[in-house]
Amino acid sequence: MFGKISDAFLWGLVAACAGAPLLLAVAHRLPEALKRGWERVTADEDAASFCPWISVFWLDVLLVLGVVLSNIAVLYAWGLTGSGVSAMFFCAILLVLARIDAACGLLPDLLTLSLMWLGMLFHMAGGWLALSSSVAGAASAYMLLWIVFTGYRCKTGRDGMGYGDFKLAAALGAWLGVQAVPYFLLSATLPAALVGLWARHAAGLHRDSGLPFGPFLALAGILVLFWDVAPCA
Repeated sequence: MFGKISDAFLWGLVAACAGAPLLLAVAHRLPEALKRGWERVTADEDAASFCPWISVFWLDVLLVLGVVLSNIAVLYAWGLTGSGVSAMFFCAILLVLARIDAACGLLPDLLTLSLMWLGMLFHMAGGWLALSSSVAGAASAYMLLWIVFTGYRCKTGRDGMGYGDFKLAAALGAWLGVQAVPYFLLSATLPAALVGLWARHAAGLHRDSGLPFGPFLALAGILVLFWDVAPCA
């Protein structure tokens, strides 16, 4: 038992140290590249965090820490196997997306859609789930958030979330399966609602200001991965 934990810690730390520079580079440079292509966007992403109570520096620290912890947990659950490497990739991309959305309110299609298709390909090649569950998970997660978005817009005239949130939810459904969709949507929505209430009443966030939903979806996906999918779940 101790040997397994120590091995998971060692190799998880090695993998995180090897991959963290690349993940940080993607988290910083991808939004900058996208913004250079949008004439209407002139703000510097590194100037301030989209979440005013967390600085960009601490978002980077949380990204690296999250990669270290998720690698250790994945290696403990799966070991250094094909499924383990795939799970580390899944967690790493989710953490990068969470950092980007928290920093500048973006969920780039390059990452969300790639993650969704790679999830389906992974299961087509014999991953954790049947391909039918992966496809149904992607479709149902996207449609559920779209229905909520449409209902909120019809009632208030405002957008309650962005289309990137739909695509991220579809990616989670593709990796975790249709049976996991209610779990990760609830695990994301409830904390997001609580943080939103706290931000408005304690941190002074304006009621019309948006709170990025991507970090909550990403963390919920990682939670459900270990709770429902991992061999030791």
